[in-house]
Amino acid sequence: MAIRRAFWRVVDASRPNSRASCPTVGERVRANAGREVAERIGGPLSVEQDHALRVLTGPERAAVLVGPAGSGKGVVIDAAARAEQHAGHQTIGIAVSGSTAERLGADSPALTGQTLTLDALVARANPGAIEVGRDTTVFLERPVWSTTPGSTA
Repeated sequence: MAIRRAFWRVVDASRPNSRASCPTVGERVRANAGREVAERIGGPLSVEQDHALRVLTGPERAAVLVGPAGSGKGVVIDAAARAEQHAGHQTIGIAVSGSTAERLGADSPALTGQTLTLDALVARANPGAIEVGRDTTVFLERPVWSTTPGSTA
């Protein structure tokens, strides 16, 4: 329950930092990132992956990517992280567990060396060792549970 509350605090805190006040990822940058990932995986992104990339790097600045294991979420996150980096944004991959943070970096090479647990992020942010600001994009890998605030799943 504490992790779920922390997740929703992060979501609520992100709302004032909407894309309207942040630099955006342009179409050319997004397309280049998609091509880089296509080269890495040996084929183009699927229609669904390309759509997810557009949503994740779109004007809203907050999006949720949902899919079963093996559906290519890591590929999409890799392309989105690359696009954000090419646009000059800092990227951080966050997960609840250390093993999931490591997997996030492995599945999304653009985040390699830039993943940590939610607890580590909080511990580093409090003394100012890491800054999550206007030009920071956070990719949060969360455990599978209901996405409705206050639910008991």
